Amino acid sequence: MRKSVILLLCFAILGAGLAGCGNSNATDKTDTTKKADTAVQDEKAYFTPNWSDEWKGLKSQVLLVTVVKRDNANIKTSDIKDEGIVRIKLRTQNTSEQKMQTFLNEAKLTIGKSEYKVSKERSTNIEPAIDKGRSVETILMFYIPTLKSAKKIDTAKLEWTVSTEADKAKVNDTNSKKYQVDLKLSAK
Repeated sequence: MRKSVILLLCFAILGAGLAGCGNSNATDKTDTTKKADTAVQDEKAYFTPNWSDEWKGLKSQVLLVTVVKRDNANIKTSDIKDEGIVRIKLRTQNTSEQKMQTFLNEAKLTIGKSEYKVSKERSTNIEPAIDKGRSVETILMFYIPTLKSAKKIDTAKLEWTVSTEADKAKVNDTNSKKYQVDLKLSAK
């Protein structure tokens, strides 16, 4: 009889432990659902401009432009306080027999009457030198202090220089080309 009582007591403890595990899963699921419903979203617009060019064996192409209107809650929790971000993805391919220079680290973006410099800290692959036979995908990041909507920018002008000369002081009209690319950023 004593063995029966001990066995019954063990089953009761085991049953109570398993019942407790089942209840915690149901509570966690509800909490996760609530968190997902309250997440803040930035407004984004994507554009694929049809622009490419070749100069002395250096092929350049704009692949994608992303415009972001940041949510106020995201701005408050970030070290970047600008309302808008314009992200431009470029591909450059050097098919020439020499090293080429793309001065994307000095790129400018003009929207309306305002001009913005490229963020050297947050852009990727903006070093000027491109060895022969090499292809590079670059992300240019421009921060816009005030932006009403990601879909309200109709056009923007992207400017940068490419050259056969590495020394920026020696760049002139014969060894370089200045790009001023009008990017259509609307469905119109």
